[in-house]
Amino acid sequence: MNPTPWNARFRAFALALATLTAACADRDHPLAPVQPSGAPIEAARLACRVDVAAGRVRCGTPAGAGDARTLILGSQGVDVLLASIGSSSWADTFAIDVTVRNLIGQALGTADGSQGTAEGVRVFFTTPPLVTSGSGSVDVANPDGTGIFTAAAQPYFQYSGGDLGWDGMLEPYETSAARTWKFRLDSTVTNFSFLVYVSADVQHPNGWIDVLPGYSRVGIGGSTTLEARVFTRLGRPDSTGAPVSWASSNPSVATVDAWGVVTGVSDGLATITASTTSSRVGSATVRVRACLSLDVATCTWPTCRWAPSCACRATRPPST
Repeated sequence: MNPTPWNARFRAFALALATLTAACADRDHPLAPVQPSGAPIEAARLACRVDVAAGRVRCGTPAGAGDARTLILGSQGVDVLLASIGSSSWADTFAIDVTVRNLIGQALGTADGSQGTAEGVRVFFTTPPLVTSGSGSVDVANPDGTGIFTAAAQPYFQYSGGDLGWDGMLEPYETSAARTWKFRLDSTVTNFSFLVYVSADVQHPNGWIDVLPGYSRVGIGGSTTLEARVFTRLGRPDSTGAPVSWASSNPSVATVDAWGVVTGVSDGLATITASTTSSRVGSATVRVRACLSLDVATCTWPTCRWAPSCACRATRPPST
């Protein structure tokens, strides 16, 4: 990766973890959550604790706000679920196999929602591991690389390509393949801790709007009402009640009012867009036809129910 300064990566998610302590006895189980501190989701961090002797890993949300320049995915089991599916230790090395599960409403590791990025999902260390019990030193033994995230030369583990499924991105509620994290430590180290974040591109860094229905047909002079459902960047319904503005790409074909009511003007296609001041956007397509029902040679009401004055000159519906 050609590192990009963190404050320029708006399509970024971050997840903070701390404190791992050697072997994981809870095989095939999620890392046990620590009681959340009550910090807002977008400023929450995850703390992970590993007890070397007991072989147990725990993760949860400790107190403290995250970096305001990033979207922080905290709350273990709410936004992201980190799970240990195996561990081992030998000589001067401790290793755990870690998976990442996406629990938000949009895919991680994609800029357009259709294909994964080369970077995928990266778990990076903000500081070197810290010995919290015992003596000696510990460091990351097998990072996939180093980059500039919140500072220079931060090691990371990368989940990309096949690690994230057939499409190379981590869909909502999808779990990644496991990656092995290795730490080099002195035999006198009993417990150690570290802080990591998860960085990934997303398609909707500001959130988005679902406009329903996504496609509709209306006759000239007829109308239909569209619904705008606003979501935050975490995929939660927006509860702020922010006003939605409506616009038509082709008012000569279809107009839309402030309440999402679309009126057909002339034959053709129009894209109706809903937006908020927080840069959340969504759209739907409306097809306007001079006559929507062509069952008979002469079209009369109610057969041509959307435009009773139209004259039908075909016996089969036109293609859309």
